[in-house]
Amino acid sequence: MKKNSYMLTGFDILLFLCACKKEKNEESIWYINGVKYSSRNTTKRTTFDTPGNSYKTRLRSTIQRNDSYSDGISLIFKGTNLPQTGTFTIKTLIDTDRDGLIILDYNHYSYYSSIYHNGSITASSYNGLAKYEIAPVWFKSNNGDSILFSGTFYEPIKEQ
Repeated sequence: MKKNSYMLTGFDILLFLCACKKEKNEESIWYINGVKYSSRNTTKRTTFDTPGNSYKTRLRSTIQRNDSYSDGISLIFKGTNLPQTGTFTIKTLIDTDRDGLIILDYNHYSYYSSIYHNGSITASSYNGLAKYEIAPVWFKSNNGDSILFSGTFYEPIKEQ
């Protein structure tokens, strides 16, 4: 009696690979002083701000550095959902109770938009999730250093 044998074809292998493919977050890309950084390590977290009596949603993209310190960018919006349309003025540290605060953690310092160099965040929908584009804008740290920042960020499909 002859045993049934099955030989895999190229089509069978392609189907198998497609079935095993994991969804990845879009790659967020940003520039600091002309140097490119990128990450798929993006998180979204909603918290309740008791003093402000409101919800805030934070989109954070990070990269791990060699010295166990992570650089990262946080975009903060009011509410429980990230906006997918509109243009938002980047807020300064003293104007934190509205949409559009960005905090940059870079080389062990935190950077914020200067009151003299407010840029904007353009929100759009990308594959049903939020996408944010920031044109070049100057940020300043408490130590007096300034950096030129721009980037494109995506709401995560899933936590990495």
